[in-house]
Amino acid sequence: VVHKEMESEEYYPLMDGKAQVNIYTEDALLFFVDHQENRYLDTCEHVRYKLMRNHNYIELCFQYHLLEPSLYIHLLDGIQAYQKVDDNAIGLGRHLLRLEGVKEYYHNSIVEAFIYYFYDHFENDMLDYYLAKIQLKLLNKRSRSKILEIMMIRDMYDQALEGLQYHGYESLAGKRLLKLCTKLIESNEKL
Repeated sequence: VVHKEMESEEYYPLMDGKAQVNIYTEDALLFFVDHQENRYLDTCEHVRYKLMRNHNYIELCFQYHLLEPSLYIHLLDGIQAYQKVDDNAIGLGRHLLRLEGVKEYYHNSIVEAFIYYFYDHFENDMLDYYLAKIQLKLLNKRSRSKILEIMMIRDMYDQALEGLQYHGYESLAGKRLLKLCTKLIESNEKL
């Protein structure tokens, strides 16, 4: 089983043609692997049955501190599907950011969601904290432009300039670039 959010794969043996597998996101990939390590995705017929409805057990997991990365990824997957970021999602995401085994791009996508949330809710200290943590190279062009503009709005000119040097200034608002250039000229005049 491959979950795009995790660095490792999970293997489950077939017993009498059956296996009990942990699938915690909607887009998980189920591969069949033979003895020579060949992988088959669509060529093996199989049927998936949901073993249980997990919403009955989630609260118990929190109660007994059974806090696996898969639980957090599952919960955040549901939140992202409905694009509903709230304080609960922020708490889940913060915990997930501290866990090991989560892919770098997924980690960065959580930081990106936090930036938009804190920007929309005028929580400037938290916004600045996550702007300093974002990896621009892992964002698509559109997201990178939005984040660079937010950096300029927050007067984080050094980080914005560094991002512009590597990724260019296409699709950025002219007034933001003008403000950045003005600040750079002013800082050079002071030297």
